[in-house]
Amino acid sequence: MLGQVTFGWIDKHCKQATGSNDKVFGGKSLILTGDPGQLPPVADKPLYHARPSNAVGEQGHQAYHMFDKVVKLTVNQRVQDSTRLFYSNEQVGNYNHEQLTKLEHPIAHINARHSSALAKKISSDDMSGLEHVVFLAKDARVMLTMNLWSSVGLCNGATGTVVDIIYQNNHQPPDLPIAVIVEFENYRGPAFNESRPLCIPIYPITVTSQTEIGFHERQQLPLRLAWALTIHKSQGLTLPKAWIDIGKSERTAGVSYIAISRVKSLASCVIEPMTYERLTSLKSSANLQYRLEEENRLDQLAQATSSAFRTANY
Repeated sequence: MLGQVTFGWIDKHCKQATGSNDKVFGGKSLILTGDPGQLPPVADKPLYHARPSNAVGEQGHQAYHMFDKVVKLTVNQRVQDSTRLFYSNEQVGNYNHEQLTKLEHPIAHINARHSSALAKKISSDDMSGLEHVVFLAKDARVMLTMNLWSSVGLCNGATGTVVDIIYQNNHQPPDLPIAVIVEFENYRGPAFNESRPLCIPIYPITVTSQTEIGFHERQQLPLRLAWALTIHKSQGLTLPKAWIDIGKSERTAGVSYIAISRVKSLASCVIEPMTYERLTSLKSSANLQYRLEEENRLDQLAQATSSAFRTANY
């Protein structure tokens, strides 16, 4: 943070350089950027301090108060394009729909094909992540829901942007398209289109699930909207950035840990404000107590195992 004395000297030197001693900063235009919440300057007082330490500090203090136009940045741009994580499917659906609508492109409602009435009732989790319905539009942010070619970046959790939705003649939504062209941010494989090397066609995939009365198939695009995910769906993913709402209570033991650990550093995430009671509720879950007991049991077994192998090696 800039201090009063430093700012006073800047004012003095600007006046000396321009010869305009009667104008703040010699009549030069300045834009200040910063945050009053930053740490105060070393061996100086912050610009807003009411009691400057000397005459130069007083000059800096007065110069600072000549700034009467303020633009307050209320959106955290560092994680503005991050994935939102919510606890409930409803929150995720609402946020994704809101972002999809903002694109102002036609929205394709794409139904999966099913081999039976029972197949329609099977959850996406039991169909390798294939959804019953996928909503897409040009420029929509999407995520792969299965591993297609992991070594080149086409893996579960890979994110990208829809470039085009391709249908054969006489077909349209809600039919399945031939393919969806997606520009993947971290694709490292051969180019499908030399002019846009990150653009890859994603085709419908057929998955089989077994129940008590036989096998059932679902054919669908292995994609989902990715502006927001449930914390449960994010489990196992590593996200470059995340904006997290852990909810009003710890409805599932460990949900807060799973959400926050999706990023590699705390600098890559924003956590929605919460109450003190929300934090203290972490320890009140009965399931958490069972988990802690199990972790303690495993720690003891790990120590015993390590000790046994060390003894055997002597």
